[in-house]
Amino acid sequence: MTEKEYREAEGVNKSTLWEMRKSPAHYKYLLDHPAEDTTALRFGRALHAAILTPTLYKRDFVVAPEVDKRTKAGREEYAAWKASLLPEAEEITAEEAQTIAEMVKAFRRDKDAMRLLKGTRRELPIFWNDKKIGLKCKCRVDAIGKEAIVDLKTTSDITTFDRDANAYGYHLQAAHYLRGVEAKTGRRPEWYFIAIEKKPPYGIKIIKATPGFIDYGDYIRDALLEKVKDCETRGEWPSYGIGEIAEPRWANWEVN
Repeated sequence: MTEKEYREAEGVNKSTLWEMRKSPAHYKYLLDHPAEDTTALRFGRALHAAILTPTLYKRDFVVAPEVDKRTKAGREEYAAWKASLLPEAEEITAEEAQTIAEMVKAFRRDKDAMRLLKGTRRELPIFWNDKKIGLKCKCRVDAIGKEAIVDLKTTSDITTFDRDANAYGYHLQAAHYLRGVEAKTGRRPEWYFIAIEKKPPYGIKIIKATPGFIDYGDYIRDALLEKVKDCETRGEWPSYGIGEIAEPRWANWEVN
């Protein structure tokens, strides 16, 4: 299944569900207006492919020729090259390709990371009906074996991974994916992140999710999915609503 086919397939995924924590209006907007692709997202896809599915990486990610697009000849050469690509091919720069090659080398030198990936199925799409809440869901697992699911993350600094996990909803992702695997297989494997830094020396750390981390993700997931179900039933997607603001905890009530 291609990236485009997966995106267009029906089902609640982690990325849109994470928007529901802001408001139903944010969730619905992202659902109707998928986020535009970015250089960072494309780089992440390329690195995932290079590590997880190297054959597809060679097929789907191609280095653009170095031409001067300010000239007619350069623009024509670039256009001809672009027209020769397969429909699913994505363009990366020579610099990005070099960085990816170095990151792959660092990854392959890490025996624990390679051991976790050994014998796994890669980039596996999963679709299921959430029986508890009654919604169609989907996810795509980086790598899954008999005992564990492995999720690859890039980061600028592994020492901030705990903070990133909370900011980007890694707990929600882990819980959502595990629900999908459980729905399809009846089992609930362990969950591991493999984090790799994007700058030399491309540090790598393997991070096992604790039961508490997954339980918290399950709690958040169910609460957000219930909101989605309720909004779909009512046909209403409200924004932030009415709230309160109070004095800060550090407020000093003494006035000189």
